[in-house]
Amino acid sequence: MSGATRNALIAAGLLLGLHGPAAAQSRLVDPRAFSVSPSFARWSFSTPFETDGLAVLTVTQLAVPVALSFTPVRNWRVDASAAFTRGTVTTTDSSGESTLSLNGLTDAKVRVVGALSGERLWLTLGANLPTGRVRLSGEEAATIRILGAPALRMQAPVLGSGLGLIAGAVYTGAIGGWAVGLGASWELRGTYTPLEADLAGGSGSVVDLQPASAVHLSLGFDRLVGQGRLSILFVGDRYATDVVTVRPASGPAIESEYQLGPTLAGFIDYRVATTRVRDFRFSAAFRHRSEFTDNAGNKAPGSSGRTIDSRIAVTIGRAGRAGLLLALDGLLDSGLDIDNAVATAAMTSAAFTVGLDLSAGRVVLQPFVRGGFGNLDVASETTSGTFLGGGLTLRATW
Repeated sequence: MSGATRNALIAAGLLLGLHGPAAAQSRLVDPRAFSVSPSFARWSFSTPFETDGLAVLTVTQLAVPVALSFTPVRNWRVDASAAFTRGTVTTTDSSGESTLSLNGLTDAKVRVVGALSGERLWLTLGANLPTGRVRLSGEEAATIRILGAPALRMQAPVLGSGLGLIAGAVYTGAIGGWAVGLGASWELRGTYTPLEADLAGGSGSVVDLQPASAVHLSLGFDRLVGQGRLSILFVGDRYATDVVTVRPASGPAIESEYQLGPTLAGFIDYRVATTRVRDFRFSAAFRHRSEFTDNAGNKAPGSSGRTIDSRIAVTIGRAGRAGLLLALDGLLDSGLDIDNAVATAAMTSAAFTVGLDLSAGRVVLQPFVRGGFGNLDVASETTSGTFLGGGLTLRATW
């Protein structure tokens, strides 16, 4: 599932389908909100891992996302976001260490959420605007393939991914004490040129990707359990056929097709608050990606995989006062056996976060530091790595 798709689906499911009209209304209370969230992340590996002919020692990224939300009319919300990112990759060879880098803006994302039919039917309309860079040099292309590896979980894994549109609806109701939301959305992505580099077709070749449309279905449940709130979401994705065209510097273009396999995902979230614990939260997500179909119509062996993300977080302190945030994150990513690059690598990792929750009126400041470790499996070779990160979120409403 692409990053834009996943965000749109979870927004429609968690904010609308799971929590129903009441929570959707609470999200629409603040007429305007602005946030900026600079963060830094760095992976350092004990032994370099091999990918794309490179031996990688460290992977670093600085990202500065900016978001704006406003309510033009009652029960309708507009969200817009974009980010600037600077990424570097340190490699080593017989001549010593060298650095690859990539800087630029990401695509901008715009989403409109609103209510119809007595606030039981909620609509989500979104667009991924192609403001990010897509024409990259060979060095930049190698850098983005490493920075964008799912196993590393960088905040801004891609820059430009082309024009995208998504439209969805969530119908909410109640069954046996549960708030229930049933959602469906349709995604359309445009044609874009992600890379210009030396490819199999020869120097100067260009690859055009014409992504197919996709259909996403979601089913969410939400209710009070004890002193807390339990939310459960299931999401399924079905993709049409993508077309890839390789245009060599000389000779005819080569066109091929492939179809991503269906994906199934489940999310669970439990939150509770007490007098001294402002917020305790446990969340977990599971996703299974089925094998994709190649140009000959055959299932590609080794192209299926699974991921499990989990988090336990607690904010200590009374409401209205400074709070202490503690969080523990875990990741199990099986990777994909179909390729030996870092883009399909497996990862087992854990990270611990310490932060503060500071507020003054309608301004909230949340600085944090994060550290962790993991084992990265690339091409059947495992290397251990340490993670260091930090940043802050500044949010203002008015």
